[in-house]
Amino acid sequence: MRWWTAPIDIPRVPPPIYPMPNAFVMYRKLAEQMVERHEKEPALRMTADRLKRAVDSGSLSVDKEIRRYLQMWEPVRREYRRHLNKPCMTVLSYDIRETFPYLKGFRLWAYVEAADASLAIRAGNYRRALDDYETVLRVSEGLRNGGLMVHHLVAGTCISGVSSAIARSPGKIPAGVCDQLVGIVRQWEKGRVPAEQAWEHEWIPGINFLFTGGEFVYKTSEKGFLVYSVGEDGRDDDGK
Repeated sequence: MRWWTAPIDIPRVPPPIYPMPNAFVMYRKLAEQMVERHEKEPALRMTADRLKRAVDSGSLSVDKEIRRYLQMWEPVRREYRRHLNKPCMTVLSYDIRETFPYLKGFRLWAYVEAADASLAIRAGNYRRALDDYETVLRVSEGLRNGGLMVHHLVAGTCISGVSSAIARSPGKIPAGVCDQLVGIVRQWEKGRVPAEQAWEHEWIPGINFLFTGGEFVYKTSEKGFLVYSVGEDGRDDDGK
């Protein structure tokens, strides 16, 4: 059993103050709905995989299944846009055991947006493609804000997907549209959340884990706090 004393009382870190209303709450709900639907229907998962490969390779072609898949998520796409002008900050429990299954839903949604952007450019509907691109940037930035490193990585994946879809679209994009794309990126960069912010949130669950007050975490002693962990034998014997 490994143990050590911690004479300095490190207080529990309070949670941040979240904006009200917070667009993240709705974004997370929409992402969870997409994940749940894909888990229930294997055919949807297969179509989603086909769509991802096609977008990444720049070989997107719309058949009956792809068309049905894209149309299915139109209400979700509209709902994301309804909350774009609200403040957004990722909500965390700061529990070291927390997982984030909803992040898969953000990736699924972003590939739908990427596919629509590619098809819009192919059809010459550049305004729609620009809207798709800007929407992914703004939602992804909201995911980064207050998030852990995994949120930053998923946000980067979302942005990379739609950026590649536009770059790989067949045909030349008019110079004026390219200027608008640059303008959107420059505006996004002004409020971009630095990756360093994630580390500020990464260490909080570890600190709070030691001070949950639960059994087999820490005790008080004459020297201060007695903090202990399970030893190499894998057994927790009350710090002995």
